[in-house]
Amino acid sequence: AVPLGAARWEAVCKENSKSVASVRNEFDILAANYVNLIPANATVYSSTLDWFSTFIDRWGNTAFLQKNLDSSFINLLVLCNKEQDYPLAKSTYEKYKDKVSQQQLTKSEEIITDIIILSATDALSTEEKIVETNRLLTTKDLSNSVRQKRAQLHLESFWLDKLNSLMNSREYEEGYRAAALALNQLPKSTKIKAMQNNFYNNSIAIIHNNFARQANGGNFDEAQSILEAGLEKFPED
Repeated sequence: AVPLGAARWEAVCKENSKSVASVRNEFDILAANYVNLIPANATVYSSTLDWFSTFIDRWGNTAFLQKNLDSSFINLLVLCNKEQDYPLAKSTYEKYKDKVSQQQLTKSEEIITDIIILSATDALSTEEKIVETNRLLTTKDLSNSVRQKRAQLHLESFWLDKLNSLMNSREYEEGYRAAALALNQLPKSTKIKAMQNNFYNNSIAIIHNNFARQANGGNFDEAQSILEAGLEKFPED
């Protein structure tokens, strides 16, 4: 169908008539239909996208073709993410970064960051994911601002997994210390700050309750020890 469409377009492209735009539109739709077919995998779709890009180079670009190039570029990266194929995602980005719109380029940076982080941390424990993500944040692959911001969202998610686990097991003092460390890495995280406040409030409540229990029972030395230990841990309370 595409060769036939090309022949029709070449036959009328230099004419000055209303039918020219219609023929061109039909020609573009033929190419777009091909690139929008459901692919078997990322490698196959990569070849399809290369063909579509060659079509644009040969026949010229239009707003309709650019829109389909942008969406197909993102679709390929989504497939790469699903298959955890970072090498293909990276080569695709390098090949098309000067051909797609800025909006899609920003989105592609985020997807590539997801692939880098998730493929590197998939089999790791939560603590190991935190360590590995911090390491990746120092690498060249995540050096630009869009990728840094996206990677920090992953780091925040891993920290919240750890903090929620400590909250569920009622390890409030350990959670408070862990949240403080997390905030050193992610000082702007309101979610982690809220978790730290919860750990703090729970820790203080337990100290207070233990102190009151001993004091009410007449165990003043023990109550004094609990109070002093609590003030050593939380001197500003």
